[in-house]
Amino acid sequence: MDVWNANKNIDRFKLNYSMAQLRLAGDLDTAAIIADYLTEYKSRLSIDPTDTVQISQSKVKEIRTFKERVERSNHYQLVDLKIVGASDARPLPIKFRLKEQEAGRWVRSKGSSEAYSTFDADFPDLDPKTESMLESSGFRKQVRERVPDSIRVVQNARFHAFDKSFYTVSFDDSGKRSFDTSFAARVAGESTYNALAKVEHIKIVEEAIVLPIEVINSNFYHVLSEKIHGMRLLSLFDDGIPIIYTRDDFGLVELFAKKMNIDPRRLVCLDEAQDWLVRKAALIYPGAYTWTRSVFDFFGQFAKRETKPHRRIYISRLGSRREFSNELEIQEVAVRCGYEVIYPESLSIEDQIQTFSAASTIVAGHGAGLAHLAFMSSGTRLLELFPRYMIKPDYYLRSRSNSTEYSFIIADTAGNINTSVLESRLRMNRVIEIDDRGAQRVVQEYPGMSVNFSGLGSIVRIERGSVLRNVRIDVSNHSSVYIGKTAAAGIANTEISIGGPMSNKELFIGQNSEIDGSHIYMEGEDDLSVRVGRDNFWSPGVVVRATDGRQIRDRSNSGAIVNRAQPISIGDAVWIGCSAVVARGAKVSSGSVIDHGAFVSDEFEQSNVVIAGVPAHVVRSNIEWLPEAISRDLR
Repeated sequence: MDVWNANKNIDRFKLNYSMAQLRLAGDLDTAAIIADYLTEYKSRLSIDPTDTVQISQSKVKEIRTFKERVERSNHYQLVDLKIVGASDARPLPIKFRLKEQEAGRWVRSKGSSEAYSTFDADFPDLDPKTESMLESSGFRKQVRERVPDSIRVVQNARFHAFDKSFYTVSFDDSGKRSFDTSFAARVAGESTYNALAKVEHIKIVEEAIVLPIEVINSNFYHVLSEKIHGMRLLSLFDDGIPIIYTRDDFGLVELFAKKMNIDPRRLVCLDEAQDWLVRKAALIYPGAYTWTRSVFDFFGQFAKRETKPHRRIYISRLGSRREFSNELEIQEVAVRCGYEVIYPESLSIEDQIQTFSAASTIVAGHGAGLAHLAFMSSGTRLLELFPRYMIKPDYYLRSRSNSTEYSFIIADTAGNINTSVLESRLRMNRVIEIDDRGAQRVVQEYPGMSVNFSGLGSIVRIERGSVLRNVRIDVSNHSSVYIGKTAAAGIANTEISIGGPMSNKELFIGQNSEIDGSHIYMEGEDDLSVRVGRDNFWSPGVVVRATDGRQIRDRSNSGAIVNRAQPISIGDAVWIGCSAVVARGAKVSSGSVIDHGAFVSDEFEQSNVVIAGVPAHVVRSNIEWLPEAISRDLR
């Protein structure tokens, strides 16, 4: 450390080595001295180093205590390991025959992926102070949609499990016992010192796979996104090879091994393998900190994701060390706005997974439990609540590759969330423009479209480049409209009515469709949907009604309603003629034509048919209509 002094006062200083480098070099005394200097003179520094100093002092103390414990132990010996750096990587094959592979790194590239940031689009209206706060916290950091999968093959692997903060794997490298800092627990990655079990009889194992060693095995996020995500690469290897893993507080390896139909006899805890010497081991590296699309694809296969996620959930931190001071008020606001209040600790891991997978909106304080975002569907919503002392970009950055609509609220210095702001956010109706990457941006309006929100919590999403002219949308509670990028002629002179006191309605219109002078009408019961595929062509006067507008009761059958609202499904490339009516419960398959004036209320499973008449029926099969010629003729 270089220090410039004047009259016994520290004016400035610079560190030639980071504290982490000093710890890794084993120079604990120097690291401690620097920490003491920074603590003593922090009032004269432009940046308060308190957190950095406390973390460094804590780790120095842990390493020293660890060394003393090992030296007193009769069953372990203290070892000083060499750090291996990055090395040239070989292409990772589709099927990895471990015994046949050379030591070193193996990488599978998924194609080029430019780094990008959606910060400006996501937060267009920040005040300068908040923008600076987020930037300094790392919210503008760039992310990638894809990163390579990576494995390191090592020889003569031994396993270090004296202390869970010092979990690691050592191996032979150029005649020296070595380790990879990317494959080590929280403190092990910052110290070359470790403990190796004294074993009378070494068990020789020819090959084994080692799952990523999470930084902290009591933290749900680290266990899920580092270790469990690493299980995606197990399919590269032959069945039967032992799988070595660190035991965690949640039993996630056993849970996901069962889901993946992995023989539980292959699973070996790292602390049970301390007497093993593995001739050739494959170390699976953890994935990217910011998460890529592969995280959501991998975890999505284990969640019962619904076509239409509908639950609005507030994750309470009541009783936790990061509980907000006005937690009960927050819960009252959430309930008033139609949200469920969930206490994760009362749910099994399986129930937590299914809760997130069914959610359209999650409101939660920052914490490891938000790692469950990995199970959420694309395009859902997250409102993250921050204590003022812990504003972290972790879940904002991780949610970018899942097209999550993200927002936040920061608590005041007393730890209170502004409940008026919270309520306005929970009630917020939004128009969202989606760009070609899938990034979502809240806009005040979209050209050619007027939206009237008569309830709360509804969203109109429209893909950038859509052409709209005189389109009117009326929407009530907790409903959604999605308009894919239209054909060149676009959507014109069309009314969309989603009203009534009920909620959870959805209208989806696929890309490249052309609609003129139509009316889409959805009222009545909850969970009602109208789904229109891509490449549709609707002539003027088309009416799509998922409800009749009035109810009809059967007087002879206890007053049962005989005309309840029902969903409507219209496939891809459907041409609907002038003044046709598509009524509740109708299903029209792709490539079909509905004749002008037809009344369609049945399900037509056969594709490429002509449907005509009142009521409609199939009048011709095995047809193909030509949109280019028809569009030209109509114009």
